[in-house]
Amino acid sequence: MAYAALSSLMHTLQQLLQSKSPLICGNSVQQHVESVYQSLCALQVFLEYTTKEAKDIEILKVIEKRIRDVVYKAEDRVDSRLRGVILADNGDNRERACRCFNEELQEVEKEVNSLKKEVMQIDFNKHGSKSAEAEAITTSSSRRHGSGIISTIRSLVVTNTYLFHTYERPCSIISHFVLLKVLDVSSINYDFSYAVPKLVHLRYVAAWIDKVPSLAKLWNLQTIIFGNKQGRTDLELLPEIWTKTEIRHLDIGWKIHLPDPLEAEGHGEQPLFLNNLQTLYLRYSPFLAEILRRTPNLIKLKIELLDCVDWPAILDFVILLQELVTLIIEAAYGPSENLLVLVILTANLFETSKQRREKEVRSHLDKLPSETIMLDLTKIGSVRPTRKKEKPTKEEIGAEMEAATEAAKSIPMKKKTKGRSKPSKIAKKKQEAVEKAKKPFLEQHMKKRKLSFQNL
Repeated sequence: MAYAALSSLMHTLQQLLQSKSPLICGNSVQQHVESVYQSLCALQVFLEYTTKEAKDIEILKVIEKRIRDVVYKAEDRVDSRLRGVILADNGDNRERACRCFNEELQEVEKEVNSLKKEVMQIDFNKHGSKSAEAEAITTSSSRRHGSGIISTIRSLVVTNTYLFHTYERPCSIISHFVLLKVLDVSSINYDFSYAVPKLVHLRYVAAWIDKVPSLAKLWNLQTIIFGNKQGRTDLELLPEIWTKTEIRHLDIGWKIHLPDPLEAEGHGEQPLFLNNLQTLYLRYSPFLAEILRRTPNLIKLKIELLDCVDWPAILDFVILLQELVTLIIEAAYGPSENLLVLVILTANLFETSKQRREKEVRSHLDKLPSETIMLDLTKIGSVRPTRKKEKPTKEEIGAEMEAATEAAKSIPMKKKTKGRSKPSKIAKKKQEAVEKAKKPFLEQHMKKRKLSFQNL
């Protein structure tokens, strides 16, 4: 019963978070809801583990009863306040109900946290195993792999590093969120190079690394933000990054370099392009020319240059980027002198709409894999002949009008009450139907005559 009570309240809170209701738009309310949810999750994990490992059934029954009573009471309070918010008939009552819900939620949060501490501090040495309790507490996050919050979380953005101070290896915790699509742990100064390759559903990743992670299985990646944690040795991403055609934003920081794209191509294979890449932040490398050539649709480019380089050559590469809007070049000419060059390029104001459409078509064609494009050699260089709309002749118009007239005459008339189905009335209705059928042809004929008079 305790497990069912926990699941019921967790489901209510989860639906509230996923609905994006204005009730939890405030950061404080959302934090309270998430805090209660996480505490319930920890209790559920603890309950699962102790059910399997505890030796004293009586102590287990006491724990379950205590959890069940507190959670049922909390669920009743949350449901009643939510019902009050839903039934509020005007703005003032709704605001008052929302305020009451927030206050009630804070009280529930205190009670659930107190319950969690009370349950976790039970000494199982006297009745069972305290080590089992300690292990259940420390591994509560990792044991939620198959069910609960970890199986449903799709985004994880860590802004408060205090949550991970108690764990020696946060990388092992992150790797259990196997369904993550967004991972931002850039606020944690820790090496996540072992966790990133395991999260195959990632679309956005921002993390510190000490070693180069493999991205071979991460086919959905669109944004990559990597920083070198130690900064002592240079890191070069694996050549497989040139096969990630879905990448849109790439930001690699201090002492992290892009590999030579020629290394990723086999002998005789087609060249690899990142046609979807729009934002690129990188440091100068000897492959810069080839990198810029393989990223033709860049909109924003930032290059860090720490040594004296050939500026004309750099600008020759950059000028080939027709879609470029913002260019940032950071350069240093001495040990203490820094120079920031910011160039903002505007779109071509003299470009016609036809040229713009042609450019859009070319950009869309560039995004298609080459093996999906089939060319007909007999049609290359030819133009589809235009078909002029032929005007109907007088004979054809007359035939159409006669056919419409005959169809109107052949319409059967319904027999109505006495006095309304006289032959004269039937003939009048047939005449009206014939005139209605001829009307479009006559109107078209009159328009042609007016145009002919105007041209004279």
